[in-house]
Amino acid sequence: MKNIPLIALLLVSFALADGVPEDRSFYWGGRLSLLVGGAWNDEPVKGVFNSTRSVIEESNLRKNNDMGLEFGALCWYRLNRFAGFEAEANLRWTGFTLENRIYNRRLDASLDEMYDASLLVMSFDAPVVLRVTPSPNYYLESGAQFNLNIGGEIASTEESFDFDCEGLGWALVFGAGAFSSNPSKNLLWSAGVRLVVDMIRIEKEGIVEIKKGATYREASPLKLWNFQLNLAFYF
Repeated sequence: MKNIPLIALLLVSFALADGVPEDRSFYWGGRLSLLVGGAWNDEPVKGVFNSTRSVIEESNLRKNNDMGLEFGALCWYRLNRFAGFEAEANLRWTGFTLENRIYNRRLDASLDEMYDASLLVMSFDAPVVLRVTPSPNYYLESGAQFNLNIGGEIASTEESFDFDCEGLGWALVFGAGAFSSNPSKNLLWSAGVRLVVDMIRIEKEGIVEIKKGATYREASPLKLWNFQLNLAFYF
């Protein structure tokens, strides 16, 4: 929240600068994003924790806020001065903290023992958005994002192991921002914000086997969302 005044000042400075040239219809470019977010649909799941299959209880991932980084390439095609489409290909890293009781593989651990673990997820993301430019200086956008999850890793002070991600997913995308260009208008810049809400669970559906004979549970239906601060350049 402390960065809101800085973001507002940046958007105002963009508004006072030159915007999108009206005589261009196609751009290539790149983008860099900082991500903060959380989870939704973190419903409790049934499972068998520790060394006996007679213990059944409900638990969830109890996720804390995440942070991440995303960068990639883009192309923007303007149908006219008011509307167009932007397609991107991005690589994303997202990390967040889990309560690691349901990932505990220590046979001597108590069911009540809880400790934090870090989950890192890597994915290729391909947003396709409809972009509307009500003025040369501002834009609004919405669309869909397709996610190819490469995989994840859980790490704690005790151990680390793979996290089994769903391979494919999709998300809803909503955003807004402002443009600025250099005097020659050969290079165009934008700064904006974007909300991305995943519609597919992050953990692969089914029964998760942490260690044979020790820990089993249902996969969590947890889904992610993130709020992005974006910088993009077009040429």
